[in-house]
Amino acid sequence: MFSKSSPAGITLSRDFAWCIIACGVAMIPHLYGSYKVGMARKKYNIKYPKMYASDGINGDKHHKEFNCTQRAHQNTLEWLGPCQALCLANGVVHPITSALLLAIWSVGKVEYIRGYSGPKGPDGRTLGAMIAHVGDLGLIITSFFAGYAVLNGLK
Repeated sequence: MFSKSSPAGITLSRDFAWCIIACGVAMIPHLYGSYKVGMARKKYNIKYPKMYASDGINGDKHHKEFNCTQRAHQNTLEWLGPCQALCLANGVVHPITSALLLAIWSVGKVEYIRGYSGPKGPDGRTLGAMIAHVGDLGLIITSFFAGYAVLNGLK
């Protein structure tokens, strides 16, 4: 919470620790995605520095399978930083809600990667995307409430 008596102006509640823990938990989808991409590179013989496999007649035989795995990981990385930042910023005012929303996002992203990199390809990502969006959209919405609370002196 914000404190007028604190020289720094901010006194964090003990519950803010949950936001820090949630940020650590949010690294699990990244690590899982990295593992899946590494295994797909080995399985489909896609060498670095190639980011994606080529399709077409002279392309890589399993381009779709590899590219779905790589895209699932890339999408997770695109959202990881913003979701962690929102969790920490919102957590100053709403620590439990923010930590819970980031945890929901993390569970959704693990399912998203699992589904997208599985036999259904792009069609397998739907459940994970829906779960993850509960978390990321929740964090976005919470930022408006947290900002409003700060503007109004946390009354």
